[in-house]
Amino acid sequence: MSNSNVFASVRSFLNTPIQAKQVREILRTPIPGVGKAPKRKIRRSSATSKKEPIPSQLIGALAQGKETPFSVNGRDFKISSETWIIGELRVGAAVKIKLAPASDGGYVATMVRVGVSG
Repeated sequence: MSNSNVFASVRSFLNTPIQAKQVREILRTPIPGVGKAPKRKIRRSSATSKKEPIPSQLIGALAQGKETPFSVNGRDFKISSETWIIGELRVGAAVKIKLAPASDGGYVATMVRVGVSG
């Protein structure tokens, strides 16, 4: 088909009258991917399942923990073989501790500085 035949074919199509009913049907036809966005599922948690935010550091007096050897401000933490300890750990000493979440849901100290206040 030559270009002139294509243009003549398009021109005749465009000049063909169309019924109002057909226009309404065309306009009401949904186009996939266009229109309303899908509703997002909102995850709502109950008040009882909210967890405390994970502290990145603790500053306070070193105390004996309930479930671990040490705690600061009532928060138990573990000391691993990779924990940097600067100073001597003893109950009652002022410490600054950097924490990371442990795999068991508790906390592990990444660094402990003894003799630090505020």
